Amino acid sequence: MPQKKITNYPNVLENKIKNFSSNDFKKPYRPGGWQIAQLIHHIADSHTHNYIRFKQATLVDTPTIMDYNPAVWASTLDATIEDITGSIQMIKGIHHRWSILLNSIKLEDLQRCYFHPNRNIKYPLHVALALYAWHGEHHLAHIENTP
Repeated sequence: MPQKKITNYPNVLENKIKNFSSNDFKKPYRPGGWQIAQLIHHIADSHTHNYIRFKQATLVDTPTIMDYNPAVWASTLDATIEDITGSIQMIKGIHHRWSILLNSIKLEDLQRCYFHPNRNIKYPLHVALALYAWHGEHHLAHIENTP
């Protein structure tokens, strides 16, 4: 099921925002929170990171991943612009590649892990997959429930 959510995510996201106006993308998803455009840029960044982590773990035994600070990444110019075109393209591309990768590995490969140094945790790929399927849905709910 998480695999299907990863595959379908770009279409679901696009359907949520297809009727948004320019002003809708400027709205914060919660008081003091990121604007919707910034949230979409965050999704592109975050899911790109996890795709790379995921792929590394299929190729290397328990790689130590590079962590990043989402709040810092969300504060850069490319993550604060209103134009989401590039981020939507990234999300489509990453999810397409991720789906191909998921279809190419064996079920037992989902037991492989990556090591998160800041959290001092090994994440099995099946957990990372479920986490990022949830992450996408979590932000879809933010978009849907924006005041």
